[in-house]
Amino acid sequence: MPRAPRLNWEQLRPQITSLYQSGATSQAITSYLLDETGVSITPTHLRRLLQSWGVPRQRPRAEVTPDLKERIEALFFQHALTDAEIVKALEQEGTNCTGQYRGSS
Repeated sequence: MPRAPRLNWEQLRPQITSLYQSGATSQAITSYLLDETGVSITPTHLRRLLQSWGVPRQRPRAEVTPDLKERIEALFFQHALTDAEIVKALEQEGTNCTGQYRGSS
């Protein structure tokens, strides 16, 4: 039985690196590739590709402004919220907390 032609990963590199750098997990990327392009790849192979491309993980983070610090202090000291509850409250208010503290409530 003939082997399938070798896939040119460079064609998918922009999509893969963009997803990865925006914080998508390896599993989410492999699922996306299978669903959207029909390409099957294991999370391990994906991590090796990203490493060979020298792609750093870059999760977007909220800029810590004086207003944000003040809001966190209010949620902690005035409302006695846990760290996880603070993250949830900030996200509900529109602050991007991806890649930051993710404790359990």
